[in-house]
Amino acid sequence: MGISELLPNHTVNHPVMDEHHQTLFRLIDRLNDAVLEKNEYELVGEVLGSLIDYTKMHFAAEEHLMTKVDFPGLAQHKKAHDRLVAQVQEYQRRHKEGDRAVIAEISLFMMK
Repeated sequence: MGISELLPNHTVNHPVMDEHHQTLFRLIDRLNDAVLEKNEYELVGEVLGSLIDYTKMHFAAEEHLMTKVDFPGLAQHKKAHDRLVAQVQEYQRRHKEGDRAVIAEISLFMMK
């Protein structure tokens, strides 16, 4: 059972953000499936790229909305976003370099 099935009704009561979250959950499910399949090393790289691209777009949209409503925790929230993107980009870099150990780290990271 994937995260998209575990959190089907996860909502922030904003239709666009809710759809973004569901898309992110589906990408995380795809990444998890690829990690669990021992012969899917190339697919892990493809899904990592898609996840990074979509996450950056989502975070930019979310931060824009937070700015519009003068969200008090925006700076701290943005730092968390930046750390998450940097971590996944590091996994992607290592994966591109052929570091197969990164697969286990990705798996542990997704369990958090």
